[in-house]
Amino acid sequence: MFTPQISIEEDDYWGLGFGIERGGTGDALWQWGDNRVFRNFAIAYPDRGAAVVYLSNSNNGLGIRDEIVGAVIGQEFKTSKKLSRYTAYDSPTVLFAWIALEEDIQKAFRRLPSLRKSEEPLDSAVINELGRLLLEEERIEDALAVYDLNVEENPNVLNTYSSLASVYLRRGDQGDRERALANYRKVLETSPDVTNGDSDLLSQLRRDAEASILKLKSEEPDAR
Repeated sequence: MFTPQISIEEDDYWGLGFGIERGGTGDALWQWGDNRVFRNFAIAYPDRGAAVVYLSNSNNGLGIRDEIVGAVIGQEFKTSKKLSRYTAYDSPTVLFAWIALEEDIQKAFRRLPSLRKSEEPLDSAVINELGRLLLEEERIEDALAVYDLNVEENPNVLNTYSSLASVYLRRGDQGDRERALANYRKVLETSPDVTNGDSDLLSQLRRDAEASILKLKSEEPDAR
């Protein structure tokens, strides 16, 4: 189980069930769990007889793994690319999301320039999740502003457009059909960022967009 089977990146492999990180301080075995709000992590250093296992009930539960491992083991843990999609708990994206969700959306936008540490775009998955949470609270206009920001920050990520389109359909009593259609069409026109998801997911997004366009056009008065 602890023998490298597949190379992930330099000094990082898959064994049978465990990730393996090889470094100057000895091999580390790691694995994680992700069931949406339940996100967990385990890492062990067999040669040192040291290990950390923690469980969380937070969307950001994997965003603090490096700090926890460093505090307990006493060394820096190099995150695998397999885990790099989990944004750090103190990143500009997560801090922006907390302000928008717990305080005020306008305050979040005002604070955003000071939160940024670099010119890198905000994490699209975190912003998309923020929009979903705002929609659950029926904060339609706030969700619209957040999804619009996501399109601006991540123009090559397909689900930013489909998410924005879905919110336009919920806007007001009749929805904003024209803007919804425009964003569904953007899904079909945009070259996908291949690092953002697997080909099956991207294909499904395109099929969903095509179906939504056909449905909206069939419901237009002149289509009858």
